[in-house]
Amino acid sequence: MSVRLDAPFIVSIHPILAEILVNNLLSNALRHNFNHGRIIISSENNEIRFPNTGNPTAVDPLKIFKRFVKRSTSIESNGLGLAIADEICWSHHLLLTYTYHNQLHCFTLSKEV
Repeated sequence: MSVRLDAPFIVSIHPILAEILVNNLLSNALRHNFNHGRIIISSENNEIRFPNTGNPTAVDPLKIFKRFVKRSTSIESNGLGLAIADEICWSHHLLLTYTYHNQLHCFTLSKEV
């Protein structure tokens, strides 16, 4: 895991909810990563990113924040973690987005504009 915090990401949020939010994003990156895969936490330009390696077809981007959505070829589901993270963001005017680029799943947390 590498951490590169080039700029602070400061938001007003209850500390317990902040802990749940970050824990859910990190747990997701760990759980769905390859053995000896990469996790890169970085911040810049009023956002913080949580990219990780993992199976490129593991996620349906349109359903990533829905509860208990299963992949068609797997018994695993998304569970509640990302749905809870998305709800915390929504209630604190933060934006949580998902992209897949350069063989990395990336969750980005930013301030709504």
